[in-house]
Amino acid sequence: MPVRHLLVLLPGILGSSLRRDGRVAWGLSADMRTAVRDPDLLAAGYDALCDPGFDDGIRPDGLMAVPVPYLSRVLGPYGALRRELRARFELDDLNYLEFPYDWRRPVAVNSARLAAAIRPRLTALAERVDGPRVVIVAHSMGGLVATHYLRHHDHDGDCHRVITAGTPFRGSVKALDYLVNGPKFGPARLRRLAGTFREVPGVYDLLPMYRTVADRRAGAAGEARRPAEIVDGLDLDAARVRASRAFLADLNSPHERSGLVRPLVGYGQRTLQQATLRGGGRLKCSKDADLLPAEYSARDGDGTVPVVSAWPGARDGVVVGYGNDGHNGLVDGAVSAERIALMLTDVLDDLNDEDPALAPGGAPFPPAHDPGVPRAGRRLCLDVDDLYPAETAVRIAGRAAGHAPETKLWARVSGAPAPVACEIAEDGSFRFDLGAVEPGVHTLSVSDAPDGPAAIGDVIEVA
Repeated sequence: MPVRHLLVLLPGILGSSLRRDGRVAWGLSADMRTAVRDPDLLAAGYDALCDPGFDDGIRPDGLMAVPVPYLSRVLGPYGALRRELRARFELDDLNYLEFPYDWRRPVAVNSARLAAAIRPRLTALAERVDGPRVVIVAHSMGGLVATHYLRHHDHDGDCHRVITAGTPFRGSVKALDYLVNGPKFGPARLRRLAGTFREVPGVYDLLPMYRTVADRRAGAAGEARRPAEIVDGLDLDAARVRASRAFLADLNSPHERSGLVRPLVGYGQRTLQQATLRGGGRLKCSKDADLLPAEYSARDGDGTVPVVSAWPGARDGVVVGYGNDGHNGLVDGAVSAERIALMLTDVLDDLNDEDPALAPGGAPFPPAHDPGVPRAGRRLCLDVDDLYPAETAVRIAGRAAGHAPETKLWARVSGAPAPVACEIAEDGSFRFDLGAVEPGVHTLSVSDAPDGPAAIGDVIEVA
């Protein structure tokens, strides 16, 4: 399909490689292991990173195109989406821009840099076609950068649409867990990285702005509270946490251009939903939702971003699409990559005043659901661990809704000679026994026929 407008692709947090003086500070090389062991390589100080004029020599170098060890279920990779876009659209150096960014910086700093990158490219494209517009596809944190650009830097109204996938518009409990407890790399909790992340403004921008933390320091828990309301017990800088909430409150406030955002929301996966705060600043995050307010009707997500956070707070005119995929699968899974391409086709057809795009088989692209209405029909949920030990049998549990008991499902792992079958139990649960899987990162797809199309996808990592 010819493209006469500027298509921009933004990755999520950690999804851009970073270099300093030609050396990889964050990326796919031996130096990445050094960055994990010695996080001070990326440290610069919170206040310095908030200063748009600060320069410590770190430069974004490109998008992560292949899986990142121990982070394969959190970020990208973006190879599958790149291939899908290039297969469907005629893209070149003028009408296609990949925008890696320094994810340590605040979203507001990166959105200003996005505007500076778009401006000359759009000017050059205007010499080839009349009136080119901007269409952005953004994953995870990239959706916050794109939405902030749309609201605060697109003064000439060049941006026609922002398509987001797995964007935490109202924050993520996983970011709170990283800041307080440190991230998990496989089975290990790297608490030293928590100290480094506390100096990274980009992580604060992902803190949940809604009620997620139950205070049990004095015994019985009351209502769940916002992190900004309970920051005294979290061992975090109060001003930074409150600034994060103010930033997201602005990004989710009613705006005349809110309807230009098209979120793709991952659902059906067990996702960190809430946290319990106990004495001594001990914070335990969980995938349960019993402490959350009743109005948070959706109690799952994409494994990283809860459904309740993955659509903007200002919903007027916002059309929401759903994908039964994990956070990674929203951009790396074949089903969701095709869905994004169809959404993009629809947007470009709208710009060209052509007929709306049709999904395969001639059926109109499925209408979006009202975010406040629980989704009905068949869906699958996989409970995939971040890492599986090598030489140990891999077992994947899950639940099925809308499927009859004893219905068979098939799981296929990339590189495996044949799919593995299991049956859905009376209570809707199922479990695949995949046996020993070769070390590495593998795609996992589940279907309701041995050779049928994938109904849900994820990745498993064995090491």
